[in-house]
Amino acid sequence: MIKDLLDSDHLFIEKEKLSYRDFYKLCLENAHTISNRSKLVSIQVTNDLQSLIDIFSLWIIGKEIILYSAQEPQSSLLKYNKELGATPIEKNGNHFNNTLESTNSLLDTACYIFTSGSTSRPVAIPLSFENLFSSADQFNDFYHVEHGHYLPITLPLYHIGGLMIAMRVVRAKASLDLCQASNMKEAEFSRRPSFLSVVPLQLDRILNSTEKFFFKDTIFILGGAKTKMKILEEIQKNNFLASSTYGMTETSAMCFATEVTSSPEVLESVGKPLRETTCSISKNGTLVLSGKCISSLFPNGKIQTKDLVRIDEHGNYHIQGRADDVFISGGENINPHEIEETLFNNGVKEAYIIGVEDEKFQHVSVLFYDDSFSESEIISLCKKTLHPHKVPRHFFKLERCTQGIKVKKSNLHKMAQALILIKQKAKSIPFITAGDPEKDWIIFLHGFMGQKEDWLGTFEFLKDDFFLIALDCPGHGDYLQDDQDYIQDFISNFCNFIRELKRPIHLVGYSQGARLALSCALKGLNLSSLVLESGSIGIVDEDERKKRLASDQSMFKNIKTKEQLYDFLDYWYSNPIFGTIKSHPDFISMLKNKLKHNPKYWQDALNVFSVGNQADFRDKMKNLSMPRLTITGVHDHKYYAQSKELETKFGFAFTPITDASHNTHLQRTEQFSNALKIFLSSTISYKK
Repeated sequence: MIKDLLDSDHLFIEKEKLSYRDFYKLCLENAHTISNRSKLVSIQVTNDLQSLIDIFSLWIIGKEIILYSAQEPQSSLLKYNKELGATPIEKNGNHFNNTLESTNSLLDTACYIFTSGSTSRPVAIPLSFENLFSSADQFNDFYHVEHGHYLPITLPLYHIGGLMIAMRVVRAKASLDLCQASNMKEAEFSRRPSFLSVVPLQLDRILNSTEKFFFKDTIFILGGAKTKMKILEEIQKNNFLASSTYGMTETSAMCFATEVTSSPEVLESVGKPLRETTCSISKNGTLVLSGKCISSLFPNGKIQTKDLVRIDEHGNYHIQGRADDVFISGGENINPHEIEETLFNNGVKEAYIIGVEDEKFQHVSVLFYDDSFSESEIISLCKKTLHPHKVPRHFFKLERCTQGIKVKKSNLHKMAQALILIKQKAKSIPFITAGDPEKDWIIFLHGFMGQKEDWLGTFEFLKDDFFLIALDCPGHGDYLQDDQDYIQDFISNFCNFIRELKRPIHLVGYSQGARLALSCALKGLNLSSLVLESGSIGIVDEDERKKRLASDQSMFKNIKTKEQLYDFLDYWYSNPIFGTIKSHPDFISMLKNKLKHNPKYWQDALNVFSVGNQADFRDKMKNLSMPRLTITGVHDHKYYAQSKELETKFGFAFTPITDASHNTHLQRTEQFSNALKIFLSSTISYKK
């Protein structure tokens, strides 16, 4: 069957100048190297030629395939493979009893593709050759795809959308190229695409590009998520052509489509069912589908979706959100789709409403929004455009919680629960987060004159493995109050905050933040681990402590202007413990940011947090029982000596950072992050 599919001299892959028969020969050669004995084989793919060859090679030898992203964590791959009984692709030149040109039946399972996980845990969906061919044929029939047409693969090959582009091309003997989903530039394509499958984010990038008119005669196939009206209006404004579609992994991609048009009124619908798809609407208003394109996972090829629909006067179907997205808050039904649509149409680029369980209201509404609005602006917009009971109760900036080009609402739901918990327990303490709240939690405390954002570089290296929280300490960042109690009570309040989270916490502090972290640990705070970066355990001599306190309490006494503050900062960072920090590429931007701060608040904090106010902790260090690490730059001789003392006398692990001084997480971010990751991973393994 695969040989018949590829039996043509027509051009198949344009950049590689490969005909169908050329490609088939490469697949045969590759198939000879595959040595898996098992029927079910998993492969990690990217949008490249070798991945496409691997897919067809496995089909040639009669294998069923599980498709994973090349960025899929090995832990997830091992877990899913074990659940499904699959083995990763093996190549050693000995294909055992694998039969080349194995006879495939249309009803045989061709592949398992994971659902996007937009609303729940990803599920592996089995799709037969009949499913794939039926879907491809009804697409080609509807759009009249034929030899000579060019359909580049611009969606991930491990998603149903990407794989189906290849199947459509093969069935029509058209041509393709394998392109990166993030790159919609003219240079990525061999020529102007005949049809280009895109999600709204990709189309938005094209419409805002100086190269947009390269796609003037391209027909855009819109899918993956609802396209907001502003983008549809841009299509019309530029006289582009598009077709909106509807489908899912379970239906082998799209099974509904609109006519090809520039009309926003048509494109805001998903059109009508394609030739081999039949549909009905259930009593609760959800869409019921049947047809040969639907996975065998569903009896009789029939699936009852959770998508709410209506039909307009032209017979076009409109998706009104998901039945399982609708939730009750304070006795009122909340439809996220309705709120998101209103915000889209009022200039919010990305808006996602999540319902989170709540004892008082049953659910509360959480809005994740993009960074084109401040929190006060988005709250004002919601109050202006939404009925009072539809205004969200919590507002959080959107972080990209997904691999690829779609935001996963299931991830946002987990994030919303975590952020509400932190917000409630932290009370007025400002914070930022990154990562997966289902993984180990790390809390970071910055140094003197720092802020929570100082940890963003570290976050980039750790966010795939941990849930990361950075707080502003009193007098710093956004945590500014004139009442001095908030500074005096910080350590007590911070300890209560961690206790009330009621979950294991790793605590990391830098310099002043390290001393605050150590103070909390010595108060009996139950931590999973403690990490001190360039932290002091106290001044031994009492007279020296008094001198230090007096000096710190007058640090900003003579600073009245920005110029004087600049001179002070320049002097401060000339201290030998900071080494070559002034030559760091981010130093100037860091300095400019500090110049925006009122030094009065730093002074207020220093009056309380000065090392001169801190007791010598050496006599109490024996009370620490959690795993603990100290990190210092090798060029910071003062704190290097303190770290050696922590290592030799008090049982700390010690990781010196080469070519760094006091602030190792800025000067050697990757080295610092790796040291942290190795240490924390060992403590997690130890606990297990």
